[in-house]
Amino acid sequence: MQKIFISFILFITVVSVVQGCSGNIEKNNFEISGPIEKIDEAYIYVNEFPIPLKDTSQYEVGQVIKAKLYSLSDTDVYNPDLINLREITTIK
Repeated sequence: MQKIFISFILFITVVSVVQGCSGNIEKNNFEISGPIEKIDEAYIYVNEFPIPLKDTSQYEVGQVIKAKLYSLSDTDVYNPDLINLREITTIK
């Protein structure tokens, strides 16, 4: 009986940890889409948000993109230094 109880507690603990971690991952994923407003050496700007890119030369102002991003920050403040680009798609 004691082994069953310990197994149950261990199972609940593992499930709780997995759910807690997956919720944080989901929270930090987001998308930005729209026309590119500005381009510099390290960023393209969409809806006034800088999106970090290694090579901005293949993009033009006016192109419409959709970017899937991931934030390394634990806050809701947009910090481009803590943003990783997951995927970018040109719509137009």
